[in-house]
This record gives sequence, structure tokens and C-alpha cells, in this order.
Amino acid sequence: MTLFGKLIKRERISKGLTQQKLSEMVDCSTEHLARIEIGSSKPSVKLLETIFQELGIEPFKDIIVSQDPKKHSLISQIIIELDAMTPEQVRLILRLVKVLKTEKLN
Repeated sequence: MTLFGKLIKRERISKGLTQQKLSEMVDCSTEHLARIEIGSSKPSVKLLETIFQELGIEPFKDIIVSQDPKKHSLISQIIIELDAMTPEQVRLILRLVKVLKTEKLN
């Protein structure tokens, strides 16, 4: 189960919603929502934001501080991809980001 999947399931249950009811609210299939919750399917950024809005979750507000809408969307996509990786892969990405950050771009 992924970080987002756990968060969605916990908040859905705490609000007394079934997977069927939440899937109707966010216009996706119950099967897709179930796969998102267990981590076997990745939602689009748009669907994830819709689910969070319906459940009153504000992680992007807390996680992403950029006010640039283009950058905000990219960071959201990166977070979704990172969440599906192993800890070793995430550490490698972090090292790469640190190297890129210190290099001057032409």
C-alpha cells in the first residue's frame, strides 16, 4: 500500500464512505479506486487532487510550496512517481537532484 493509498483509505473510512460512494463522487470506477488504495494502480494527478478535495485532504498545500502552477503540477507528478519506488530508488533520485541543483545550467 502506498502513502497516498493509505491516506485515501483512512480518510474515506473515517468519513463513513464506501469505495463505491467515493468512486461515484470522484467519477472513477470502484475497481480503480480499490487498486489506488492498495497501491496497484497510480491515479492521475487530476484524479488524486479530486479525491483529496472530496475527502478534505490538503497534502499538496502542505507538501508543495511553489506558487508556479506549472511547477506545482510537475512536483505533484514527481511525488506520485516517487511514492511507487523502492527506498533505494528514492535515495538515488535524491542524490541526482542534489547533483543537478549544484550544477549551473547553461
